[in-house]
Amino acid sequence: MPNIVDTLEQMKNKKPAFDALQVGGVTSLVKQDLMDMNSNTTTLGTALINACPVRFLVSHLNISNAYNPTKGRFEGQGHAGHETN
Repeated sequence: MPNIVDTLEQMKNKKPAFDALQVGGVTSLVKQDLMDMNSNTTTLGTALINACPVRFLVSHLNISNAYNPTKGRFEGQGHAGHETN
């Protein structure tokens, strides 16, 4: 789980670098991938939560807490002055 949280944090922090790339559409691609990942992991997470003991919920919450700010950054929330695509 720490690798997931660390990766999401790095992606969030590197959004300005994605925006600055000379290749167009990279930020939009990352945003779409995050949205797809959110949908897929939400479905998987719900199934796992329903099947797992309560003690595993802490890991789920830690990942969700890391994912939401990263997704928000690529949706244009949380870093003024950068494009929102």
